[in-house]
Amino acid sequence: MKITLNNEPFDITLENEKSLNELFSGLSEWLNKFGYEIIDMEMDDSKLEIEKFSEWGNILLENIKILNINAISGPDRYISDLQTLYQYITLLKNAITANNTSLTTDLLLELPYVTSAMDTYLTKKDLQKYGILKLQELIANYQKGTGDKLEGKKLLLGILHEITIILQNRIQEVTSPFSELQNTAELLKDLIPSISDVAVLLQTGNDKKAMDSVLNFIDLSEKLIRIFPFLKEYGYTDISKVSINSESFNGFYKDLNDILVELVEAFNIKDSILIGDLMEYEIAPRITKLLEYINLIEKKDE
Repeated sequence: MKITLNNEPFDITLENEKSLNELFSGLSEWLNKFGYEIIDMEMDDSKLEIEKFSEWGNILLENIKILNINAISGPDRYISDLQTLYQYITLLKNAITANNTSLTTDLLLELPYVTSAMDTYLTKKDLQKYGILKLQELIANYQKGTGDKLEGKKLLLGILHEITIILQNRIQEVTSPFSELQNTAELLKDLIPSISDVAVLLQTGNDKKAMDSVLNFIDLSEKLIRIFPFLKEYGYTDISKVSINSESFNGFYKDLNDILVELVEAFNIKDSILIGDLMEYEIAPRITKLLEYINLIEKKDE
């Protein structure tokens, strides 16, 4: 039996494996150690879907001539899933806009799988604002035709549009990570004065402006966390190995994360004094240090 991986020669020594089930299990475990996942296989002239494992698992290896294993890395799978989500939401939005009932009905059959993926790839904050339950509610109302049909359609199209924008931004983060990193760094730099003033804003009753600054900082911090792994994946400086004055980035970010946890707890108990102190004395100075680490990441062609 000839075995290839992504249509490339793959040197593998079979031991006691007799069935395709046994080979698949062993290969999956081995590939997972290197950050890869098997997405499907091709046996002779047949495509084997992972979801239909029970149909091909018992096939004996001695009866197979050629087996190609298609595997994808974690980052590539992440990008692929984001793009699939974007295409689905866009197609659904276009079908509803055109009043294409047949296509809309077919697309909505896949909604449970889509909402499950959204729950994985969008943040809790995104889902609270443009979330699954709200989307499902608007779709149900649209299908039933309850209330003002035009208003219901408008609201549904609105939330679908917002979701496509979020997905576009996520895709941009992982396909152009350095550009997104630089843009985020500039936004963080511009945010430092307002972060330093959070305590004063809270004391003078400008709660909304203060909270906007805090939430903006949290958004940018979450974005950095999403971007960093892709910088390494695409050959940029591995920031986890960068040090400034003997302080590693990992150690620095651990301390920053501990402060973020404390900030969230202060939010939960609505402790405005603690929020102000953390933003002014802990987070603002650390943003300046964070920008120093980011500046050490070398640019290359994307």
